[in-house]
Amino acid sequence: MQKAQQVQKNIEALQEEIKASEFNSSSGGGLVKVTISGNYDIKKIEVDDSIISIEEKSLMLDLIIAAYNDAKRIVKETTDSKMQEATAGLPLPPGMKIPGLF
Repeated sequence: MQKAQQVQKNIEALQEEIKASEFNSSSGGGLVKVTISGNYDIKKIEVDDSIISIEEKSLMLDLIIAAYNDAKRIVKETTDSKMQEATAGLPLPPGMKIPGLF
C-alpha cells in the first residue's frame, strides 16, 4: 500500500511537471516552428518570412498544422515514457489507465 501511495505522489508530481513544460516541433525543414504546453496549448508559432505570402498561404497553414501535430505527439510520448518510469514496480496490467491521469 505504501508503494502505491508513493507511486500516486510521483504521478501527481509528474503531471505538474509535464503541464509546466514546453514542447517544440517544426515542419518544412524549420520553416514553421511551434511551441506548446504539456496541456497542448499553443504558446508560440514562428513562421519563416519566405512562406508568408498569399501564394504560399495554403503551404504555411499545412506546415503549422503538421508542426502542431508533431508537438502533440512529442507531449504524448514524453508523458507515456515518464508514466512508465513513475509506475515501475507497480503491478498494473498493460494499457490500464489510472483514473484522473491524462
